[in-house]
Amino acid sequence: RDALERRGNASVTAVELEGVQIIGVLPAEEDKADQFGLLFEDGNPLKACVDAVIVDLRAEGTLDSLAEEWLAGASDIPILSK
Repeated sequence: RDALERRGNASVTAVELEGVQIIGVLPAEEDKADQFGLLFEDGNPLKACVDAVIVDLRAEGTLDSLAEEWLAGASDIPILSK
């Protein structure tokens, strides 16, 4: 909690709704991409390993490919506008 207070706001959301249809998504704020993260208990020995894998995946372009396939690029949901 102290780290979040020092760095800014954080939102955690996970909701699954049955019988719902997504009709559109809000446009991204200019120059602000969505940020995703993982939380580890302080001192968790897996953190260094996961950090190293993320660096490698980013460097080889795999993270961008996954984001395109599974996040915004994989959807035919329209971006809402005025």
